[in-house]
Amino acid sequence: MSPLRHFTLFAITSSLAVTSAFAQTETKDQTTDERLDKLEAENQELRQQIGAVADGLETFELRDVIPQLGESHTGLGPAASKVYNLQSTGSVSIGGYGEFLYQDSQGGRDTFDAQRGVLYFGSKLSDKWILNTEFEFEHGSTSASSGSTPSGGSASLEFGYLDYMHSQGLNGRAGLLLVPMGFINERHEPTTYLAATRPQTESRIIPSTWRELGIGIHGQSDAMSYRLYTVNGLNGSQFDASGLRSGRQKGNRAAADDMAVTGRMDFDIGSGVTIGGAFFHGNSSNGQEAMLGGSNLETLIFEVHAEVQSGPWHGRFLAAQADVDGVAAFNTATGENLAERLEGSYVELGYDVLAGTDSGMSLSPYVRYERIDTQASLPAGFAAMTGQDIDITTVGLNFKPTPQVVIKLDYDDFNVGSDRWNLLIGYIF
Repeated sequence: MSPLRHFTLFAITSSLAVTSAFAQTETKDQTTDERLDKLEAENQELRQQIGAVADGLETFELRDVIPQLGESHTGLGPAASKVYNLQSTGSVSIGGYGEFLYQDSQGGRDTFDAQRGVLYFGSKLSDKWILNTEFEFEHGSTSASSGSTPSGGSASLEFGYLDYMHSQGLNGRAGLLLVPMGFINERHEPTTYLAATRPQTESRIIPSTWRELGIGIHGQSDAMSYRLYTVNGLNGSQFDASGLRSGRQKGNRAAADDMAVTGRMDFDIGSGVTIGGAFFHGNSSNGQEAMLGGSNLETLIFEVHAEVQSGPWHGRFLAAQADVDGVAAFNTATGENLAERLEGSYVELGYDVLAGTDSGMSLSPYVRYERIDTQASLPAGFAAMTGQDIDITTVGLNFKPTPQVVIKLDYDDFNVGSDRWNLLIGYIF
């Protein structure tokens, strides 16, 4: 019980005692029964007032610390958006999500992983300023594993930014920002997408989860939303044949000789359909031209996407491409086999067979087809490596016994490498 509630209960109880004593002296000319009846009625009324005040204090405290899940805000998932539901200045929000993933590889070793545990902390600092943060713990521990993977997990600041809320159409944002590309990079809570694993396109072409330090603006109207940021560029010295993922700097003493621009627009065209696109553009040498063969590694990543959420249907389409300049000089200097063009796309569709019932649950069979090629085009004198042109067909079931809990079971059929079963248990709060 909070000190405020203790003080309130003490003050009301003290007033009850004083009132009772005063009433006894004031009614000497009444009979004993009349005085007792009057005192009992007054005491009952005061007890009801004490209960109402105490319940109100408890409700107020819990509401301000743990606001209810609401709708997505600026592309974030429902748990990450809780801070925007706060009503009182100075109040704090707490949220989070977690995932436990079992994978049965048809040609390798099976694994069971505490894949992610995330905590969101946010605060409404004033009527205009909002702080929002995400702390992520991956793979259960930061110590080395004794299992199939020798490296340990990690603890990271996944994002941490300040919002200046000027108006619906124009707001400021600064800090460690999620690059606003694709579906998964900003909205990666397990209840917000169908499959047990994230699409490879949004891991190797759009290197989710992708965050960089920067500053920018965002806003929305009734049918359109946008985000536009300036952020530090990628670290091109870490590019390789598998893609650009290792070039993320994650806010860790990021090299900022070269800055980049990233932006996104989405349009609600009605009937539950949203379409949009996003881009990232900047040099990736970051002051390391000498060791990169003199190349700036100018990098452009762009994507187009569409989402349908209509009745029981949930569908997504995304196509992404990355183009890198100066690759021939980079490969010659580093011995890598980086491609000039990387591309990927996927389409998925699910149908909730429990939609329209009063169960409060959902059960969605789904299918996803994905094509990714991180060696789509190479400069003259370099040949594409095998195993980088991948087709994946995923079929499965997504079950939500409550909107905050999800159980996913699916099967990945790869054209290259081993197929696998995936079982994921996830939650948000």
